[in-house]
Amino acid sequence: MLKRICKATGCNGLASYPHKYCEKHLFMEREDQERRAHRLDTINPTKWPELYRSPDWKSIKEQQLRACPLCEKCGQPATEVHHITPHRGDPGLFFNPNNLMSLCHDCHTRETQKEIAQRQREQYQEIEKRKRTGKLWY
Repeated sequence: MLKRICKATGCNGLASYPHKYCEKHLFMEREDQERRAHRLDTINPTKWPELYRSPDWKSIKEQQLRACPLCEKCGQPATEVHHITPHRGDPGLFFNPNNLMSLCHDCHTRETQKEIAQRQREQYQEIEKRKRTGKLWY
């Protein structure tokens, strides 16, 4: 039977194929699988292009730009529609007209960068929390 070194940090135990962890750390493999499944369920960016290409989105975007033709941040002509609350693939948030604002390209880029930075801070805080509680394994 094939064996490999356990993936747990500092462990030199042997894991039986197809597992990545030894018997002592096998629970970590289940946690990895649960975390991966949760991430794929909640955030699936592969479906986002489909949402942006849909006829419903094109119609909602045109309506938003007609209703509010100026950037809601700086007053320049609006060219893009921004989701106030990040949709992260959720069609309910994505197509909700109350979750939209008209922005110029520069303001839209700034808002998107803020959201990315916030998401990174949240991920970092989650990692720090897991380190403190001892639930983080590499």
